[in-house]
Amino acid sequence: MLQVLLMILKILGILILVILGIILAVLLLVLFVPVRYRGDAAFDGKPGGGVLVSWLMHLVTVRVSYDGKATALVKVLWFRIFDKIVWPAEEESTNTADRADVQAGSAPEDEMDTIAPIEPVSVPKTVDSANTSVTSEAADYSRKTEPASKRTAVSETQMPEVKESEVKESEDKESFISKINNAYQQICGKVNAGQEKVEQVRTFLNDQENRKTIGLLWRQVKKLLRHVLPRKISGRVRFGFDDPAITGQILTYISPFYGLYAKTLKLEPIFEEKVLDGELHVKGHIRAATLLWIVIRVVFNKNFRVLLKKAMALGKK
Repeated sequence: MLQVLLMILKILGILILVILGIILAVLLLVLFVPVRYRGDAAFDGKPGGGVLVSWLMHLVTVRVSYDGKATALVKVLWFRIFDKIVWPAEEESTNTADRADVQAGSAPEDEMDTIAPIEPVSVPKTVDSANTSVTSEAADYSRKTEPASKRTAVSETQMPEVKESEVKESEDKESFISKINNAYQQICGKVNAGQEKVEQVRTFLNDQENRKTIGLLWRQVKKLLRHVLPRKISGRVRFGFDDPAITGQILTYISPFYGLYAKTLKLEPIFEEKVLDGELHVKGHIRAATLLWIVIRVVFNKNFRVLLKKAMALGKK
């Protein structure tokens, strides 16, 4: 009996070790096997290209391509998890819309054919000119024979309306002035609050410990960018704009990074005309362990935690 129990415990221990080994192996694969990506783009009148992301010798593959229509494919081993057209071609979409409009527009015409036309009905119009003239003469006579006292009474009843309108205009002016005053007070309050915020930020940045932490964050961000950005870039790009100044600005923006890819990437700026053509190929990889290490370096830094608390307290004020 004891031997059977020991045998069962031995088998359970082996199973547990196997399960733990599988979990550890999967964890190591996720951390240290990089996710590789490749991108190809070309433009010569029409844009085209695609992006391929793979992991563990194409065990998992994600592909997005565009050649007039955008398609997406997700594969795990040889199983297609997702394979659809996510953006149809413009000609297909316009043809579909035209067919829908034709189908929608044909129905009212059929219905109009079934409706019988309505014959116009003529209505005789008669005007009694004699009665109209008699009525107007009676109205003129009543106005002439009306007592003067009654006319003055009517005019007196109209005078308060004019006074009420003047009072309303004065009230509107007072309310407008009060609104301007309130808006001015609000602007002054916001300006004072902004000045206080600027002073707090200035004090915050002048602190020596905070500056050390900001330097640590900047170094880690540079490491992150170097790891995530493509390792290889090749191709040629010919570009230009209507305004030569814009072309110069683009060259200024990309000049800090162009030294990294000058041997394989050819840039040809055109200052005389608007043009964009060429092809571009990029390759790179992202390793989860590297990203995790950067996050650990930042989170477990004591100064960073203090800085984060100060920033949160500064934001709540």
